[in-house]
Amino acid sequence: DFGEQVEDGCRNAILPKLTILPLVENAIIHGTEAGSDTCYIKLKIWREENQIRIQVRNPGAQFADKFFQRLQNKEIKPSRHGIGLLNVDSRLKLFFKQDYSIQFRNEGELAVVDVRIPYWTRRNGSEEEMDD
Repeated sequence: DFGEQVEDGCRNAILPKLTILPLVENAIIHGTEAGSDTCYIKLKIWREENQIRIQVRNPGAQFADKFFQRLQNKEIKPSRHGIGLLNVDSRLKLFFKQDYSIQFRNEGELAVVDVRIPYWTRRNGSEEEMDD
């Protein structure tokens, strides 16, 4: 099952291509690893002041302690899906410089990926940060 909750006004935010898809794919793959016939993924996108928050949540496999840091440091050998997560991080870094974050954590039985990026939209054909 897949659930989506996108706050009004967030659909026109500028995101680098292939930001959300690899996060959802990773949740599906790891959410079905436990052998369950059912996998539930929840995508939630909302605005907090001048940022967009993107969360992907799923029950099932949990993230190892310091998972992403260990993946970045090559302490964990990336599988095909780990490479996708590293690519998401690289694209966000190229697009937003240091003005973003990506976190991988466990909340109870849920694995949660939480991305925070500046809220940008297109105005007059150019990319500008929103002032309101």
